[in-house]
Amino acid sequence: MPEDMSSLRKDMRKFAIIAILLATATVFAWVDPSFVESSFKSALETFRKGDYDLAHGQFTSLVMDSRGTQYFQATRFMVALSSYRAGKWEASAREFGEYVRAFPEYPYAATARLYQGNAYYFMGNYLSSAESYLSAMRIAEGVLPQVRENALVSAKNLLWGYLTDDQLALLSGRTEGRSGQVVDFYRAKRYRHRGENRRALDICRRALEIRGTGEFTDSLKALEGSLTGRISERLTILVLAPTEGLYSEYGTNIANGVQLAVDNYNKGKRKNIQVVVENTVADPLVAALACQSAIRRHAPIAVIGPLMSNVAVPVAIVCDHERVPLIMPTSSKDGLSALSPFAFQVSPPPSIGAKTLAEYAIDSLGILQFSALAPDDPTGRKAVEQFVRTVESRDGEMVSVAYYSEGTIDFSDQLRKIRQPYFEEAKRFVARADSSDFRFFTPEGKSRDEGEWIMEIPGFFIPAYYEDLVNVIPQVPFNYMRARYLGENGWMIDRIRTMSGAHIDSAIVVPDDFWVDEGSSNWTDFSRDYRRSFGGSPSRIAALAYDSARLVLHGIDRGLITPDQQRDYLSAVYKFTGPSGSITFDEMGTNVDVQLVRFVGNRPEKIE
Repeated sequence: MPEDMSSLRKDMRKFAIIAILLATATVFAWVDPSFVESSFKSALETFRKGDYDLAHGQFTSLVMDSRGTQYFQATRFMVALSSYRAGKWEASAREFGEYVRAFPEYPYAATARLYQGNAYYFMGNYLSSAESYLSAMRIAEGVLPQVRENALVSAKNLLWGYLTDDQLALLSGRTEGRSGQVVDFYRAKRYRHRGENRRALDICRRALEIRGTGEFTDSLKALEGSLTGRISERLTILVLAPTEGLYSEYGTNIANGVQLAVDNYNKGKRKNIQVVVENTVADPLVAALACQSAIRRHAPIAVIGPLMSNVAVPVAIVCDHERVPLIMPTSSKDGLSALSPFAFQVSPPPSIGAKTLAEYAIDSLGILQFSALAPDDPTGRKAVEQFVRTVESRDGEMVSVAYYSEGTIDFSDQLRKIRQPYFEEAKRFVARADSSDFRFFTPEGKSRDEGEWIMEIPGFFIPAYYEDLVNVIPQVPFNYMRARYLGENGWMIDRIRTMSGAHIDSAIVVPDDFWVDEGSSNWTDFSRDYRRSFGGSPSRIAALAYDSARLVLHGIDRGLITPDQQRDYLSAVYKFTGPSGSITFDEMGTNVDVQLVRFVGNRPEKIE
């Protein structure tokens, strides 16, 4: 690895002459300058004879006496060089480092770093060796061109053949300015050599953005151009979906939605973007292994899928490790996008729905008192916690909250807990109530018994599953309550609308993944194209996958053809609209654009 040492020996002879001929500096009164001079010459003569251990001892003894004299810097340098010539690599690396820290502005600091790099190389510490060579390049620039050239040649050899990918990445982060260009150039070349063109292109572009102009600028630009042309010829989107088995209908909708978006794009742009579909069979382990294998075989620009949240967890971890964006059209569990900066959720999770419902109820409906009934599981509790936080942050009041366990059929106990605070408050008003107050009187004007007082719940938040809702909603009036419902999670619109309009009228809900706004022009166009291509009517799941693919294609239109570039683009998506609705990713990669639906009787209407 070290270059021809003859040039270094020439430098050292020049160094010794320069050191001896330096102008006289102030000396300590008790040191005889002639003693220092003769001692230095004696140690130098010992060094030239090749007795490096003895020379090291002589120079070390002279360090204190030479302080403040014209020989001090030269003595410190020769201590390190003696160790180096004696083959004591660890000692010389340390001593050259001490020399540079003591005299960072001295021209021979570059030579010291070069020798230090050689010493680290002989020790097998290639990362430290490369760092020393790069430091020598920076110091020698414009001062010692031969030293800089030697350091550059040695650094190139290390960067190409000795350091690991992780070490190169670490070195790139540690190296500032133009000398970092050489690191990034060889990182990019190595990735290109292995066929990882997208990773190589990301490195080139980053270097050109942050490194300034240097001797590798033109090389980086040429490599960038070559890689851009090569990558643009073949771009791949990977789809993960259960295309066989129990959930195959949904998986096929995801795959078809992506394929339709890509087909439309290829026709319009005359591109050749490929869709690769991997069957997950709705199994987390199968999905993770399929994802990792497909990424390494096809180098996709992005991954779309999977169908379910439990399968998305290991897939997100794989995509994070492989640094490929994962766009999840239907996986809506809270926290999935937090697994990786490369993970993005198109379907808003329950906590975002809860926040949106609370904001709408207070800001648009003027409701200030709320209650909540939720399943006693992590999803239900998190939704209620977010709802409560939002209400209280807007000066609203949570009057009562109740939870129920899985399998509950009779909700009387929970509803009585919800009702009780309103009942206690009503006692203060009953004496002044007249027959027009239906809380205390029947429509016929007859006074109600105390246990039959009707309590009004201004805003009743129920993030329940559909199988629970069919029991809860009819039991609310049975327990002498009237409520305006705020619902999410299991409010399956097409099933809920079959209930009595008297029960669900005025409810505001976050619709399920299957409800579509058929009056939307975006949906009409999408549905027509889908039927032409696949011969059947699409579901909203297909639309979610279609819009997920359109996000990627929109980035490609902007010239963003690497996973890192796509990740950066997705992080800034705002109000992207399509047949599935609107998409705005927050800082965690979660879509915060929640569609709300109002029931008029039992007819759902989209809230604009």
